[in-house]
Amino acid sequence: MVNPLARVYMNNVINKTSSTKKSDLKENKADNLTSKEEKLILEIIRGEREVKENKAVAPILTLDEVVEKIKSSR
Repeated sequence: MVNPLARVYMNNVINKTSSTKKSDLKENKADNLTSKEEKLILEIIRGEREVKENKAVAPILTLDEVVEKIKSSR
């Protein structure tokens, strides 16, 4: 849990040291996304595209099951 006074203090520090105002910031850009990935995320956020869930998920194996598979394959 964060101390509420620490939160207020950090907000004050940010406001005093920040050279750009919050109203000046329109978008935060991530440098590790391709333009195609960025476009896809924006379409999902705006509701222009739906996320389709993939039903073909690999089965989850326990460590014991993995060990048994390795032993049986030898």
